[in-house]
Amino acid sequence: MKVLFVSASDRIGGAAIGGYRLHKALQQAGIKSEMLVLRKVTADPSVHRLALYLNRPARARRRLGAMRHTRRLRDNPRRAESGHWSLNQFGYPIAEVINAFGADIVHLNWIGDNYLPIGEVAKIGAPIVWTLQDMWALTGGCHYAGDCRAFQKDCGNCPQLLARSAGDLSARVLRDKRRAWSQLSLTAVALSHWLADCARESALFRDKRIEVIGNPVDPKRYKPLDRAESRRAFNLPLEKKLILFGAVGGTTDRRKGFRYLQ
Repeated sequence: MKVLFVSASDRIGGAAIGGYRLHKALQQAGIKSEMLVLRKVTADPSVHRLALYLNRPARARRRLGAMRHTRRLRDNPRRAESGHWSLNQFGYPIAEVINAFGADIVHLNWIGDNYLPIGEVAKIGAPIVWTLQDMWALTGGCHYAGDCRAFQKDCGNCPQLLARSAGDLSARVLRDKRRAWSQLSLTAVALSHWLADCARESALFRDKRIEVIGNPVDPKRYKPLDRAESRRAFNLPLEKKLILFGAVGGTTDRRKGFRYLQ
């Protein structure tokens, strides 16, 4: 079996790291696995940088799409408390590159910021496994919906947008996703039961197969050690109760919860 992971990066951000670990775990299990990424950090030869597979016009279209993506978000201002948003509406021929790998399964990881446009997802020829690293695949653009449950039926009047209307940007993005996702042979993998429940309740995934599988961890590298010895190694107090907190944007993204530890 041949698997192709499609991810914005192999190491930048928690979602990318989780996807890369799964890619390496599949290789260790004897499966031929490769990655196609926009931003490559590792020196791993099984990770391929997208730009090397695009001709000059296609690279120009990708850059133009990224600029249009940024401009569209700027023209649809969000509330200060809104989190990350991705539209992925501006196409360039990445599906041709994906299909040329000849994978038996295409595994989508984190594909936001117009890395894999919605219309291009529908052109992928192989069955798709999609690891839901957040809620973006379910919604009209937000990566986390908060208390909003519009994605269960139709987005619109988005509480994260300043200019709200029934036909706003979120409604248009969800419409495009509905059209594209309906054409897919797709299995969704959620990293938590909570996210799996969100997917089952969503308009876009309620008819899809949904499984719950956590991110893999290499037990040879991450394993329990003697607590006292570990504290001594880092000059930490032996008797105090300690809390370790780590997250990308942990102190600036309110959703990460650092304020509760202050």
